[in-house]
Amino acid sequence: MAWITDTRKVPTIHTYEKACAIEEKIKPIRGGTTKPLCDRRKQHLNIRKEPSTGNVIIQFHRTDVITYKPDGEIVVGVFGWTTPSTIAVLDAVLYPASVQNYKGKAWIRCGCEKFAAGYLPIPRDTGLVFTAGNTVFYDAPLLYCPNPQYPVTHTINRKKFNDARKEFKSFLTYARGMIKLRGDEGFEFETVAQPSGGTLFRVITELSKSADPEEQYRALLHAMPTVRWSWRRGTGVRVCTVAQFLAHFDKLLLKAHSDTLLDRKVVTSGALVFDRYAKYTRDKTLDSAT
Repeated sequence: MAWITDTRKVPTIHTYEKACAIEEKIKPIRGGTTKPLCDRRKQHLNIRKEPSTGNVIIQFHRTDVITYKPDGEIVVGVFGWTTPSTIAVLDAVLYPASVQNYKGKAWIRCGCEKFAAGYLPIPRDTGLVFTAGNTVFYDAPLLYCPNPQYPVTHTINRKKFNDARKEFKSFLTYARGMIKLRGDEGFEFETVAQPSGGTLFRVITELSKSADPEEQYRALLHAMPTVRWSWRRGTGVRVCTVAQFLAHFDKLLLKAHSDTLLDRKVVTSGALVFDRYAKYTRDKTLDSAT
């Protein structure tokens, strides 16, 4: 069970003016400069005003999670910390801009040019800029994002994927036969060769397209170390089935040719989405607004 910061007494702050008023009202801890945002004992959640810029900053532990600027901009960021406590603090301060963790990423409810009230992902390593919005949600103004970064999802282009797989038809037929021939004995991890140079899939491609059975066998061995193996009960020997190998080969194929085998879609509906193929792509989940 995760430990979460108690945010019941945390004030909601939607504007720079309110942030300034709250910062001025809070007295610093005796003998220091820290101004706790709520409970005086919880100095890890504090508020401060920078004299040089006039920015009012809410800090959680050592991370500046919210910055209120004199021009009305509000910068919100998790900066790598998508913990339950960080999400809870953002959710409490920015209410009704609901902040939640969905599939390991921080999402915030706000408005933008595509929708009046929906969810946008908060970039993991950079902040997202907002302004005061005109949409009223639960009797409070909802934040507006002028430059949103919409989430991206991918789907497999089955025709292109099948065409790409046909190029390895001879090798895959050989691999099926070899794995079945080995039977329960399987390929022991200690006997599997490692690629000597280049990327793994490039080495496999060069070897598998050869008509020489020895070259195809080497390609098979190169692919084996990264397959999810099974343990043969009672022996401690790891084995690989045909299904396990083919599933792994498909993943190698997607990773090597994700630009052509995956169809990309920018989601502007404001819905919470999850990209199951993000690990095969370069842009992962976020895309700049267009």
